[in-house]
Amino acid sequence: TLFPYTTLFRSHQQISQWIRGKKLAYQGTLQVWYISANASGTGDGSSWAKARLSKFEKNNFGIFYEMQIMDTEKLQEKISQGQRPDLIFFGHGQWDIVQPLLRESTQSAHLVPCFQPEEESSTAWPVFYGGYAILINEQALYTVGLSPPLDAEEIDETLIQQAKQALPHAFAYETQQAAMAVMQSSVNEGTKQSFVEADVGTRAQFIQEEIAFFVCPASTWYTIEGMSNTQSIPSYQAIPLSNSAIEIQYVGSVQTEDEEKAKACDAAIAYLLNQNSQQALENIGAMPVLQTNDSMQAQGAITGALWQHREEDKLCVFSQEVKTEDFFAVLKKEGFSAAEQWLKAACNTP
Repeated sequence: TLFPYTTLFRSHQQISQWIRGKKLAYQGTLQVWYISANASGTGDGSSWAKARLSKFEKNNFGIFYEMQIMDTEKLQEKISQGQRPDLIFFGHGQWDIVQPLLRESTQSAHLVPCFQPEEESSTAWPVFYGGYAILINEQALYTVGLSPPLDAEEIDETLIQQAKQALPHAFAYETQQAAMAVMQSSVNEGTKQSFVEADVGTRAQFIQEEIAFFVCPASTWYTIEGMSNTQSIPSYQAIPLSNSAIEIQYVGSVQTEDEEKAKACDAAIAYLLNQNSQQALENIGAMPVLQTNDSMQAQGAITGALWQHREEDKLCVFSQEVKTEDFFAVLKKEGFSAAEQWLKAACNTP
């Protein structure tokens, strides 16, 4: 009886690994935990992680992975029970919980400068971050007799005041992170202040034309654009915001005495940070952390616009040691100028 073709012949890449002697020594299953950082444009990003780890699995015969997706509460419960993964994806909000579990790992990826650590090793590596957008409700402005701006520079003080007088929620933010993303954008000071001092708004309010200027995560932009095929939404334009890395998805390798397992985890992290994996982020509308000689391009109107507006030399990364709520506490207590200075200190802004 002939063995099946797939049993006799593995992929060309696997065979090449064996011939070159680069096959990882670890044989077994890596336990992976995924806690979403809300940093992807669509979904929670776990689909991208699964797809890339499945490729890694196929390229390294004998290594498998099992992924559990959980929230912060479940994470804390598992840790309190003494359970540990081998690899863990997490966000800014879980940093304090996860940090004690991690070991230093190495990789050779050429990250965007503000992500690149000074040392060759780190306890956690960013794998992607989220983009935001200012959605301008053209129909809401037309309804109250105002002309929509052609670009961000046309949102001047006069338009700001007219919109605030005419609409119940002229400026609104969906999330605090989105409001902070505006602070690092190219819009004028009046627009920045209008957003961070605004009220929380909803997608429904935007569609009902109660909001003229709405800053939101890319996921909401995707949702609103998708609704245009199923129901009536107001005419709008979008200003992509891609230069603020506030919601970042990290991956780290958990401490282990098994050196071969540690090497396998390091190899998995390196695989997540290669160009093919980072290019695949276009599938979930997330922003890559990799720097390449030729800028990576994404297909699709939304993802393409976000990637196109990213300027790697101007990318601001929100510090892991401070919390989003702190910015708004300073804003409320000390005013806009103090909050603006606080944010510059909390980012890698010169």
